[in-house]
Amino acid sequence: MNIPAFDPGLSALQASAFALNSSAHNLANLDTPGFEARRVTFEEAAPSGVVARESSANQPVDIATEMIQQLKVRRLSEAAVASLKAGEEFLGERIDRRG
Repeated sequence: MNIPAFDPGLSALQASAFALNSSAHNLANLDTPGFEARRVTFEEAAPSGVVARESSANQPVDIATEMIQQLKVRRLSEAAVASLKAGEEFLGERIDRRG
């Protein structure tokens, strides 16, 4: 069952997981000769939500940049969970009113 109200939160969780995996990949390959960091950008997904896209950063891995990326991803994840909780509460109240 697809509930459209949950789409933005779910897509944000998927995008944040993708970004976290990319950052972990960068850190795991930090000392690999010739390895170039990957960067993740977030884009709006129609009709609602977010999608993550990965590209080469054409530069070596920078630990500070990765830490900042992980903090951003954490905030995105927290916002997504808050959105899902709000949707769940709203849906529960609507079901209770109908019953």
